[in-house]
Amino acid sequence: MGLLAVLALGICVVGLWVGWLIMNNGASLPFLPGASAMATAEPAGGATSPTASSATGQGSTQPNPTAGALLAQGGTFTQTQQLEDASVGAVIYAPDGKTIAVGLGGDVQLRDAASLDPGATLSGHTGDVSALAFSPDGKLLASGAQDDNVIRVWDAAAARELRQLEGHTGWIRSLAFSPDGATLASGSTDTTIRLWDVASGKLLRTLEGHQDFVGNIAFSPDGATLASASRDGTVRLWDVAGGEQRAGFAFTAPVNPATSAPFWLTGVSYSPDSNTLAVGSVSGSIYMLDAANGSQQRELQGHDGWVVIRGVSFNSKGDLLASASLDGTVHLWSPRTGADRGTLQQRGLRLLGLAWSPDGERLVTSSDTAGNVAVWDVGSQEVVQSAVLAQGAITALAYSDTGELLGTGGANGSVKVHLLNDGRAVPLSGGAPTNQYISFLNDTQLVAVSDAGDVVLINLTGAAETKQLDGLDGFALTVGVSRDRRLIAAGNERGDVTLWDAETLQKTRTLSGLGGPVYALAFNRDGSELSAVTNEPSERPKVIVWDVQSGDRRTTFSGHTGPVTAVDMPAGQDWVASASSDGSLKLWAAASGDEVRSIQAPTEQGWYSSIAFSPDGALLVTGTLAGDVEFWNAASGERLSSYNLQAGTILALSFRPDGGQVAVATRDAGVFLLEPAG
Repeated sequence: MGLLAVLALGICVVGLWVGWLIMNNGASLPFLPGASAMATAEPAGGATSPTASSATGQGSTQPNPTAGALLAQGGTFTQTQQLEDASVGAVIYAPDGKTIAVGLGGDVQLRDAASLDPGATLSGHTGDVSALAFSPDGKLLASGAQDDNVIRVWDAAAARELRQLEGHTGWIRSLAFSPDGATLASGSTDTTIRLWDVASGKLLRTLEGHQDFVGNIAFSPDGATLASASRDGTVRLWDVAGGEQRAGFAFTAPVNPATSAPFWLTGVSYSPDSNTLAVGSVSGSIYMLDAANGSQQRELQGHDGWVVIRGVSFNSKGDLLASASLDGTVHLWSPRTGADRGTLQQRGLRLLGLAWSPDGERLVTSSDTAGNVAVWDVGSQEVVQSAVLAQGAITALAYSDTGELLGTGGANGSVKVHLLNDGRAVPLSGGAPTNQYISFLNDTQLVAVSDAGDVVLINLTGAAETKQLDGLDGFALTVGVSRDRRLIAAGNERGDVTLWDAETLQKTRTLSGLGGPVYALAFNRDGSELSAVTNEPSERPKVIVWDVQSGDRRTTFSGHTGPVTAVDMPAGQDWVASASSDGSLKLWAAASGDEVRSIQAPTEQGWYSSIAFSPDGALLVTGTLAGDVEFWNAASGERLSSYNLQAGTILALSFRPDGGQVAVATRDAGVFLLEPAG
């Protein structure tokens, strides 16, 4: 739980540090609709999109909330839809350095290494691509995928499938070609390694001995030996010709105190001179081993999360070792001394793998959470190319007035508007990847924080240009629209909240006093009050409530000991709810700051990572670090229903304006739509 908790907290408080990144790098892209505007986007099934005539204007009457009736029925919801985005997976350079192959969902995309422009797409896997390997001459590409036991071998130049290799009874976690290109090795969740004849596709032999999933595999430079790492905590060396384990070599990872078993081992890489093996671990360490006998030469420490399966690799000269981790960093090490030669970090979102360019001057990394691939210049330790391939983790959710549209914001700043009636999604680009950077003004206008830290109004029909709102001081981190659609609010990095009239787009006032970056904000039901949160490291988290009309501060609440992860204000009560990484969910009076109720998340749930009240304030829905969605009677604090989506941390929650649907953003499986059971 400890490592996962650190990872999830990094995602939950993404708004804080991304705001500083925006402020420091100043990069800006126009925040405009994608290739097709909303009014002209053509659906697969020929249906038409909502037009401006279907939108509600500012101050319009919203659908009547139904949550009161739902409360009487027991507040039980069930899953009705899942909005999935392709996941970025394995990434690798071709031997000539001109092409990068990357897994995107069940496809393999071939991209130009210099520009990252897409080329051919190889399709056929039934699960997300988990392993890739080019033959030494670059003519063949092998791929494996999750929930898919078949290895596919492709003609890379012609972009066509040559053959399928079948025999594993579990999905494929790792692939490697021998240096002469004659043999392909595959590691699987079935705990075996299989060696295949590349020319014929025939199985040569099966290597058995590991007691748990096989991690990465690597051939020695002379091709005579294969090294494998496993979740059983061991590294094994295999004689390729005979299939037997090499005698005299042994390594078992240190014991994990939490499990009393060895730490799982992940990545493995041979040094070019064959003398050293580098092995990654879920402990965050890299073990440098004598390749002859397995004795540990040194332990490299610096990562705060798992070193991933495809995250350990020597460059071609052998003078640098790179390691990639779920902590979102790549560390560069001196293999000879173990000295840290630098850290590559873009946005701190977990990495799935890395690969060196053949000349050793560049590294490419992939991240499913960030939904991107990035190419790094190793000398300058800067990103020189980056391509957003998917939204990654969804950190922001927003329904339109009628509930026909759902906006989703990814951790990489990409936004999609989902037309829920016909299943289409229209992409937008250029947002600031905080936890609250989009909000609908109506069915045709979306308010967003651009990646330059400006607040912009986007016309989704394409009938008008994107408009930047004037009067903002500093860099916007969060944005919200009052539920009556009359006010727009944005919080900046200094702790100020700017308000605009939603009809005239004129600034009305600035609310001050928070004293740190505005992590989250929320209006009450009638828009007369606004609450905002800061999580300054030097002091306790702070929540302030202002009177919107006068600008006066009503109260300040500092009852949490850990960063606040979410805040909301219900209808019908002058309350504020705030959740924190200290495990507590607190309900307190907006007028006095007195605590009304406190709920502590069970240890196995971690903490409440997101919260939302139903439109009438009768129901409270919470999401946890462990992926639990729970519905509560807001007035009494009684838990009504609970279940786990098996999709990782709940990153955001939002009720449809009529209360009849809840959108749930998960770390690992996109967005789930829940509706009343029965």
